[in-house]
Amino acid sequence: MAIDSTWGGSVANSYVDLTTAHSFLMTFVYDNSAWTDATTAQREASLAEATIVIDQFQYVGSPYYSYQRLSFPRAFPGESAVWGYSTNAVSPDSTFQVNMKDAVQRAAAYQALHVCRQDGRDTDLENPVRGVTSYSEAVGPVRESASYSGTRGLSGFINPASRMNAQALGLLGPYRTTKRIFRA
Repeated sequence: MAIDSTWGGSVANSYVDLTTAHSFLMTFVYDNSAWTDATTAQREASLAEATIVIDQFQYVGSPYYSYQRLSFPRAFPGESAVWGYSTNAVSPDSTFQVNMKDAVQRAAAYQALHVCRQDGRDTDLENPVRGVTSYSEAVGPVRESASYSGTRGLSGFINPASRMNAQALGLLGPYRTTKRIFRA
């Protein structure tokens, strides 16, 4: 899998490239063994999956480029978006846009590490299919608990925040919003 992390690119499939993510995780994360144990292909797949999870949220503003594939970068009120088509996105031109790019890249790296730690499995999606209605876990004197319903299958909406790493969620916090209906 080839990673294209062009900021605002029309064919981008990741917010961060492998080298930048690796450098960040080696520098700022103490327990990065899941990342270092993963193969290059697994790391690239985790970066792509991290981007998919990040793009499941609602964000403030509108896409900065009319042709961008991913949710970021965002244009906010008072900031003019770039319209028209171009295959090459330009680099961020304001301090706000540079900070946004940095936060999103770090969030994608944290989320990719989270995916590597789970070995690519998503128990938040698997448990409802198996009929699990609640689950708890403890580390010291190992305990585990699960409650099951009489039926199997997805019975409702799975919150994307439940799939997100806490640090990544925190970095994206200033840009997140919810769907709201405004009445005139």
